[in-house]
Amino acid sequence: MRLRAFSRHAVRAVRRVDTGADRDDGAPMISQAAGGVSGGHPPGEVSIAFNLGSLRQLRCVVATIAQAHALGWIADLLVLIVHEIAANAIVHGGGRGRLRLWMETGQVRCQVTDHGPGFPADQRGTPPHPSRSATGGRGLWLAYQFCQVEIHTGSGGTTVDLAIPAWPHRPSPGAPSGRSCRIRRGHPR
Repeated sequence: MRLRAFSRHAVRAVRRVDTGADRDDGAPMISQAAGGVSGGHPPGEVSIAFNLGSLRQLRCVVATIAQAHALGWIADLLVLIVHEIAANAIVHGGGRGRLRLWMETGQVRCQVTDHGPGFPADQRGTPPHPSRSATGGRGLWLAYQFCQVEIHTGSGGTTVDLAIPAWPHRPSPGAPSGRSCRIRRGHPR
């Protein structure tokens, strides 16, 4: 299955959803990269600022993009994982963040960045399976179950990079997920 950059139709639909996270003067807060990879932005990348008040709208934007690209069952998984990582950015990373989302051949890529204090040293690495009674701790754990995860963290904030394979059908139980983990010190700037 070959995935393309986000279609103009998907971007127009997304721009109708106004999250208001970066808007003091009514300027649009959803942007799309131009057709090239200039400036380090993949073609068709959508960049979305978010905060607590716009988390619901962020889910709508991600769902719109996923549905526009016929991602099937991955669409719901993508919405859930992005929501969980964005919620972590809000709770632990200064109350707001930015999502970058784009397509690559065979996978959906996203990056959630915040400007909080970074991950404490004792919380780095693959998180353990949360207990049934735990009230939190599921966001990163869930991402590790379905995605390739790379975390860049430091005193200037945290960036969580996710690569989600765009399987057209659900994988069979026991099939390899292709997931991996790398945590690097220092925040990419």
